Amino acid sequence: MFTGSILLNISLTKSIPTNLQGKTNVSLSCVPNPPVDSKEENKKPMCMLIRVKTADDANELLKQLNDNKK
Repeated sequence: MFTGSILLNISLTKSIPTNLQGKTNVSLSCVPNPPVDSKEENKKPMCMLIRVKTADDANELLKQLNDNKK
């Protein structure tokens, strides 16, 4: 069970790839808004990595992300 909160401000669609990276990391690709670099106008997808404490937490996060894709 999670002991913290994650605020993920993206549209979670079926086209967003999500997967495990190692035992305790979940990766996804998205277009951040606002951009990470304010000087850059391109809306290119970036790889985001969410690190959690345990493998069980990573599996649960991945499940929640996949279950909530529209």
